[in-house]
Amino acid sequence: TVKFKVISGPHPGQTGTGTTDSNGNATYTYTDTGGPGVDTIQAFIGNAGSNQLTMTWVSITTSLTTVAATGTYGGTVNLSATLTASSAGVSGQTVTFTLNGNPVGSGVTNASGIATLNNASLFGINANTYPTGVLATFAASGNYLGSTANATLTVNPLNASVTPNAATKAYGAADPAFTGTLTGFLVTDNVAATYSR
Repeated sequence: TVKFKVISGPHPGQTGTGTTDSNGNATYTYTDTGGPGVDTIQAFIGNAGSNQLTMTWVSITTSLTTVAATGTYGGTVNLSATLTASSAGVSGQTVTFTLNGNPVGSGVTNASGIATLNNASLFGINANTYPTGVLATFAASGNYLGSTANATLTVNPLNASVTPNAATKAYGAADPAFTGTLTGFLVTDNVAATYSR
């Protein structure tokens, strides 16, 4: 029987044993509990130690996908992204979202690896179609490497109108001040109307 011990690295102190086969080889298997890094391992038969060897633990590659979003100018959109590693969803990780370069918030992945952000603001984004307007980002965390994904953002025009108000005057008199009602315009756009005849 050969005894093994991790003497340094992300898993120090882990030990185990292996029985030699017909070729004199013994195998030791242990589970990652300490994250990426390089372990130094030594084998012992009795009190005699072998040369040291190393075991390298690497971060897991992730894949992030996101979906296209559509909303109306000045409104909001719902965003979603899925984080996977080895084709399985990764839970409990934070995914951040930007729209046309504007940070709009984040969501935490559920058991299926899906992060959602509802009612993300389209403020400041003009009506148009942006092929890479949705950006989802997962920063490297713990045992996982970071990843990003893009999708199309479509911002539809906002329905707006100007309705003149009725006016009257006596024959031969000067025109009164004309007024009207603006509907659907955003206050931040500072739209004004002038009226004449």
